[in-house]
Amino acid sequence: MDATETGLSPLGRGEVRVSLRGRTHTVRFEGEHTIHLDGRTLSVTFRKLEDGTTLMALDGKVYRLWAHQTTGDQGRDLCLWLNGKQVSCTVDDHRTLLMQSMRAGGGEQTGLITIKAPMPGLVAKVLVTPGMLVQKGQGLIILEAMKMENELKADRAGRVESVSAVERMPVEKGEHLLVISV
Repeated sequence: MDATETGLSPLGRGEVRVSLRGRTHTVRFEGEHTIHLDGRTLSVTFRKLEDGTTLMALDGKVYRLWAHQTTGDQGRDLCLWLNGKQVSCTVDDHRTLLMQSMRAGGGEQTGLITIKAPMPGLVAKVLVTPGMLVQKGQGLIILEAMKMENELKADRAGRVESVSAVERMPVEKGEHLLVISV
């Protein structure tokens, strides 16, 4: 089993990791008509149809696609219809993987969890105050980075103990933004 099969390989810019039907694939687009899928180079073309579906020709095989974003972790989960069959998949790029790796805590941990900046940026908005109860998935802070707004969300329910982030404050990767007790 190689690194791409385990889902542990680092992603470069322009690459995405797609988990589909129990397997993980690394995809990199090169121009309009070439992709690299798990290290293999394939030709690809896309054609959007009037009904909202897309025809994808991948190395001579034609697939009819329709995708709908679900309410998954950081908006990365998709409900995909592939040739009329529903398939759930997850798509990660280097940014979503970085955000996941920078989240403190996991599992059934209790105690204090420090939310850290997943990348350098600017605090656009602080959505919580000390003493607030937060639910899993609730937005905590909006961070502007690379001309995009990234909403940092609670990965479990708890109480906001302290907030060190201030709106319009520049932050560095790994800088402490707030603490939640769970």
